Amino acid sequence: MLLLDLESKAFKQRERDEEEINGKKSGRLRAEYEASIAICRDIVLFSRGKGKFELKVYDIYPKCGLIIIDPKTNKCRAHISHYPERARGYSGKHTVIYKAWVEKLDSLVKYYEKLWNSAKPKDIFV
Repeated sequence: MLLLDLESKAFKQRERDEEEINGKKSGRLRAEYEASIAICRDIVLFSRGKGKFELKVYDIYPKCGLIIIDPKTNKCRAHISHYPERARGYSGKHTVIYKAWVEKLDSLVKYYEKLWNSAKPKDIFV
C-alpha cells in the first residue's frame, strides 16, 4: 500500500486544499490517514503471517487515488479517483480501467511503480 506521507509538505498542502475554511481545518484527512494505518494493521494481524504486506509513504502532491487489482494477470483492472483542484478527493471523476485498455492501464501501473520505488517504507506498528 502506498500513502501520502503525513509529515510531507504535499500532505499539508492537500489538507489546506481539501479542508481549510477561514483558516481552520477539520482534521478529517489526518483522521483518514490514521484509519488507513489501522486498517493496514488489521490486514497484517488477521492474515496471521501469511502473505506479504508492505506500506510505503511518498511526498509528491497526489493527482488521483489509485487502486490496481491483479496487475500481473489477465484480470488486471484499476480504479481511479481523479482529484479536482482545491476540493475533496472523492468529489472528482471516478474511472474503472480494464485490461482491454492496455496502454492506459500500463501507464497507470508505471506511474504507481515510480511512486513506489521513490517512497519510504513505513512501519505500521510504531
